[in-house]
Amino acid sequence: MSICGDDNNKKDNESNIMIPQNVISNLFQLEELMIDVNPGDKQWNASVKDIVKEVCSLDRLEALQLYLPEVALLNDLQNASSSINLLKMHFRFTIGRHLKRIISRLPLEVAVKFDVPERCLKFVKGEDVPKIGKVLRHVTALFLDSHSTATSLSEFGIEYMKNLKFCALGECYEIQTIVDVNNGDKVLLRSLEYLNLYYMKNLRSIWKGPFGWEIMDNFPTVTDCLIDRCLFSYFMLCLDGEKRKLRT
Repeated sequence: MSICGDDNNKKDNESNIMIPQNVISNLFQLEELMIDVNPGDKQWNASVKDIVKEVCSLDRLEALQLYLPEVALLNDLQNASSSINLLKMHFRFTIGRHLKRIISRLPLEVAVKFDVPERCLKFVKGEDVPKIGKVLRHVTALFLDSHSTATSLSEFGIEYMKNLKFCALGECYEIQTIVDVNNGDKVLLRSLEYLNLYYMKNLRSIWKGPFGWEIMDNFPTVTDCLIDRCLFSYFMLCLDGEKRKLRT
C-alpha cells in the first residue's frame, strides 16, 4: 500500500481521514503492510493514531513500514494490548516531524546499506532523547538524522543495541562522541558491522573512556564521510594500540 497526499490540493470540505476506519483492522490475514506517505501530509498526521491502533490488531503481520510523527506512536506498537511481535517481523519506521527534502545530503552508500536490514529505525529532526528501549532491542539498523540536542549515541541507550549491525549519524551538530563508556554503558555494540558519520561538525571522538573486550574482537567498518580526517586517523591509531594491549 502506498499513499501520497498533497495538502495544497485538498479542499476545505474534504475529510482529514486518509484511510477509512476499520479498513486495516479488518485485514485479518494481512502479512505485509507498507504505507509510504509525505511526512508533511496533514491528512496522515490526523489519521496516524487510529491507524497505529488498528495495525496493533494484526497478529499475522510479518513486515511493516510506517512513518510516525511522534515517538509515542512507536511505543504504542509495543504496548501490552498490541498483537504484533517486532522481534519476529521485518520493519522500517521513520520517526519525527519533518519535511521531505528535494535534495538529500544522505550519502548514496548509506542509503543502499539501509535498504538491506530487516529491522530499521530512522529518527529525524529530534529535539529530545526518547525512551525507545523496547524497540531498540530489536533494531538491526539505526539512522539518526539532524538531532538537535543529543551529545552522544550512548544517550539513546546502547545497552539496548545488542542486535545493531548498521548505524549512521548525520547532521547531529551537538554530538561530540559516539560511544561514551563513562556514561555507564555495559554492552558495547557487539553486533555492529558498519558505522557511517557525516556532517558532524562538533564530533571530537568516536569512543570516550577505556576500551573493553565487548567491542574489540569485532570492531565495525567505520567510514569517515565528511568528518575530520585527523580525528578519524587518530581514533584508528588508538584502537590499534588498545587491541595490542588487550591481546598481550
